[in-house]
Amino acid sequence: MASTSSKRCALSIEQKLEILETLKSKKPDDVANDFNIGYSTVKKIRQNEEEIRKIALNNGNVSGGAAADQAGAENWINNVLPVVIGDYDLNDVFNADETGLYYKAAPSSTLAVAGSHPTGGKTPKDRVTVIFCAILREPKRRNA
Repeated sequence: MASTSSKRCALSIEQKLEILETLKSKKPDDVANDFNIGYSTVKKIRQNEEEIRKIALNNGNVSGGAAADQAGAENWINNVLPVVIGDYDLNDVFNADETGLYYKAAPSSTLAVAGSHPTGGKTPKDRVTVIFCAILREPKRRNA
């Protein structure tokens, strides 16, 4: 008996919406063949139509160029930011961020000679939290 199993694939919201539109004019069997998916997948998409449409409506397109509003970002930098920091002295505007530093951890890759087998081991978890802080105003420079 030949196996007819196919590789599992995840469908995007856009693909599911396309399937829902195609279901308006075609039978589920035909849609399953067109999209190379199982009949049960098509039925499940039809069953969850309301939820799929709600997700698509709320999230919209958040990939590629649509995710970045360049004009809005530029407007914010040029018009809103100066108003927000207008009453502050430039010495009072900071940005800080923290990260973890695994100071005993070795690099994850090695320059081993071909044919040799480097020994493994447990990676140490010794960690220090480091905070980076920057000020908006450029520091005064000494004349050299």
